[in-house]
Amino acid sequence: MANVGGSIGVLEMDEAQVAARKLGIDVVPLEVRRAEDIGPALESAKDKADALYVVSEPLVNSNRVRINTLANVARLPTIYVRGLMLKLAG
Repeated sequence: MANVGGSIGVLEMDEAQVAARKLGIDVVPLEVRRAEDIGPALESAKDKADALYVVSEPLVNSNRVRINTLANVARLPTIYVRGLMLKLAG
C-alpha cells in the first residue's frame, strides 16, 4: 500500500515491485491518495493477497492503527519499513 499522490510512496512502491519480481512474488498494488481510500483498497486486496507491505510515508504512517485494524480483519500480515535517521557527531 502506498500513497501515489506523493513521490516518496511512488518511488518506494516501484522499488518494492522490482524486488518482488526478482523473488518471483506477485504484487497487487494498493494505491491510495487520502485516508478515505485505505478501507476500499484493503477490501480490494481481500482474497488476492497473502500479506500487506506498507510504504513508509506520511499518509500511511499517520493511519497505521486504521491500516493494522483493517488488515487484521482481512487476515493480512502487515509489514512496515521504517527508515533510520542517524545524527552524526560533529
